[in-house]
This record gives sequence, C-alpha cells and structure tokens, in this order.
Amino acid sequence: MHTSVLLLPLALLVDHVRAFTAPLARQQHLYSHHLQLRAASDPFRPAKASIDPLVINALQRVLFKDEPADAAVSALLQSRDDALTPEEDALVRSRVHGVVHSAQELRFTLASAVSRHAFIAKYGMQGDYGVSEDLESNPLAQLNHAECLLALYMLHREGRGEEPAFVDAEKLDVLRG
Repeated sequence: MHTSVLLLPLALLVDHVRAFTAPLARQQHLYSHHLQLRAASDPFRPAKASIDPLVINALQRVLFKDEPADAAVSALLQSRDDALTPEEDALVRSRVHGVVHSAQELRFTLASAVSRHAFIAKYGMQGDYGVSEDLESNPLAQLNHAECLLALYMLHREGRGEEPAFVDAEKLDVLRG
C-alpha cells in the first residue's frame, strides 16, 4: 500500500510534465515554421543572398588583378554558402563578361558622369565612384569602380530593365547622367 501511495503522486507529476512540455514542443515547431515563412517573405533578410556582390568582387579581380573572368567567378562561387541556380550562374557570368568587354566604354561613361557633377570633386568623393588617382592601390576605390561599372552596364547596356539595387540613390542619379 505504501508503494501505491507514492506511485499516484509520481503519475500525477508525469502527467503535469507531459501537459507542460507538449505545448512547448508545438510552440517551438510553430516558431520555426514562422521563421521559415518570414525568411521567405522578408525583403530585408532574403532567404538567398544577392548575386550582385559576387559580380562586383569578380569584376575587381578581373579588372585589377588580371585574373581570367571565368576563373574569378568560379573561385567566388566555391566560397559561397548557397548554390546558384543555372539561370543565376549564367547571369553572373554574362554580367562579368559584359562589363569586361565594355570596360573601356563604361570607364569613359563613368568619367564623364563624374565630371558633370561638380560636387564630387568639390567634396573629394572621386573614390566613392572609383575614379580616384590612387585607384590601382586602393581596394575600396577598386570595389567602387567595379560597382559603378556594373551599374552602368545594367542601366545602359544589359537591356533587362533591372535597376541596380546595390547603388544608393545619389550615385544612381550621377550614373544615369
């Protein structure tokens, strides 16, 4: 009789623990489902990273480190956490090759756009557009140069009608001319 008296409170305790933990498990499942839905629909934290930084980094390697375009893209793709779809891979390669083949014209367009806006020289912002005198030795100016060339390519040469989302409004106004 003594054992049954002890088993009854133990059984009640187990029932209370089950009653308490079952909703927690359901809440955790619902919360993880909520995070998955939010990641799929959150424009500020997209589920998949943009390809634009990949293109810009590849352009910097090709334009300033004399690395072949396909080798630069392949090396950067291997270091990426998520895989690209075949369409994204083709778009990355197309943009890198397009900018490289149009580099002379795009550089002239960039220099012309910067020279038309006096505030850039007045405030020493040439490095923000990648047209500074220390371009060959300044990695940040090189990235800005590659970014501006890509934006110009997307705006004036690519023909997809896609706005370069990686460029701020002020820089975009300058590049539009």
